[in-house]
Amino acid sequence: MIPELLNKYEKVINFRRNDNVEIINRNSIVTEKLSEDLTNNFHSNLLINLATHYDPIPKNKLDENKIEDANVNFPIKILKKIKNNIKVLNTSSYIQLLDEKYQIHYSKTKNIFLNHLIKSQKDYLNLYMFDTFGTNDYRNKVVDRFIVNILLNKELNIPSNPVFINLTHISIIVKTILYLSENFMTGNYLLKSSDTILLEDLALKLMQIIGKKVNINKAGKQINYIDMIDDKFENVLLSNDVIFEKNLEMRINEIRKTITL
Repeated sequence: MIPELLNKYEKVINFRRNDNVEIINRNSIVTEKLSEDLTNNFHSNLLINLATHYDPIPKNKLDENKIEDANVNFPIKILKKIKNNIKVLNTSSYIQLLDEKYQIHYSKTKNIFLNHLIKSQKDYLNLYMFDTFGTNDYRNKVVDRFIVNILLNKELNIPSNPVFINLTHISIIVKTILYLSENFMTGNYLLKSSDTILLEDLALKLMQIIGKKVNINKAGKQINYIDMIDDKFENVLLSNDVIFEKNLEMRINEIRKTITL
């Protein structure tokens, strides 16, 4: 995201969770400590909140605290340090659109910050995102897990019932966020691609592209969340010039370079 921002803007201020602030331009990076003086010396009119800690099943209170610190405490702290009027572009998860009984600790914390944002900021743009994959996204999500297992000739585990997933390459997410940074629209919106696919079909497609076959183990049932989401918000994802299969191929090649076969 930062290289693309620097193509549009002279300077990018990157807030880190350790209270360091990186002042980045095309030629240098200067690191300083977070302070109100620092944030108010830079007259930016836009804050992009990408801060997130994804852990669907925290094992203990320490894991829960990590989720809360990243998804709630950190962005609220940054907002409090910025005294200038500022527009906020926030990223959320499609899980937050589900009924309360399906919310997990991760999505609950994302909702806590979103509610704070809506109450405290007049100008906010919130984007509900679905599953992503692509360069520098190493969160052990389904596309990467499938690719790694196929490359290492390990079986794939999927639910016994049909489950769909909506996938977007990270490059089109970045492209859309950059567009919206200059064409700001207050409110809630979706970033949903046209690539909704069954987990089993995704596994078969990846095997076809890689040229390897591994066993698919079907066990247990999983809720098909995609069918439960009411698309009540406008979808503002920009069109993707690269076909889905080509993006999968690029991701396979990236991962292939990182593992020992």
